[in-house]
Amino acid sequence: MAPYSANLNIPKVLDLTDAISEYLKTRYETTSNPITKAGLFVEWQRMLGYEQILQKFNTISVCSTPDRDNLLKTAPTAQIEIIRNGLDLDYFKPNPAQSPEPNSIIFTGNMTYPPNEDGLMYFYREILPLIRQTIPTVKLYIVGKDPSPTVQKLAADRVIVTGKVPDLRTYYSQAQVSICPIRFGAGTLNKVIEPMAMGIPVVSTSIACAGMNVTPIQEPNFASADYQDQNIVFADTPETFAQSVVNLLKQPELRQKIGAAAIDLVKAEHDWESIVAKLERIYIEMVSSES
Repeated sequence: MAPYSANLNIPKVLDLTDAISEYLKTRYETTSNPITKAGLFVEWQRMLGYEQILQKFNTISVCSTPDRDNLLKTAPTAQIEIIRNGLDLDYFKPNPAQSPEPNSIIFTGNMTYPPNEDGLMYFYREILPLIRQTIPTVKLYIVGKDPSPTVQKLAADRVIVTGKVPDLRTYYSQAQVSICPIRFGAGTLNKVIEPMAMGIPVVSTSIACAGMNVTPIQEPNFASADYQDQNIVFADTPETFAQSVVNLLKQPELRQKIGAAAIDLVKAEHDWESIVAKLERIYIEMVSSES
């Protein structure tokens, strides 16, 4: 929407979910198809040039520090504020009345977003078989609207493809572990903060949480007694990702510890009330300075 308002002589705020140039860059770097790679390179370079339009706005909002830092490389005089992705914590909260299904894991997301399908297929092809070597009964729930035919074909006895569901919380509550095997992209992902808010431990690639102030466990062979304040597990190879999921499925006490720490983080960083208060302050200060 930037070109429609960039030249208006009134206070202007441009709200960005993330740095699109960084999204294109990471997608370019992880794509192997040469034709797709060439197209992404062109779009990436075009976006780097276009992002200079940010300097025509009084304030830019993005949801993470890495996104802000990347945008400042191409728009160095832009006034960029960090407004984190938030949740209604009265809605996303633990449900003690619902018990999780044994050996169940969940992946959520809009399947039309390329990083989601890429991450899911990476997990299904390279990580899930390793988990099944140790836990053959593991069950994967794929929850999100508009799954492609490729994703729909994954449906099997222990792989459930739901499509869009009326209430994500029901599916989060029945899972023991939530996964985020995203390999490219930018911003802060709801598929990370939603299960964290509900006390469900998350295993994620580090790139998926680049903009979050998390305290991760970063090695796959961990035990419950060794950790107190960590609120997520990072794993960037198929082997470490699989072992991390297995460890969490086998250790209920560790799941509880990580889940409790995750709730604390989301309350501190991603509560709508505090986020809205910051956004209101920015609007008020910006308008006041123009009057």
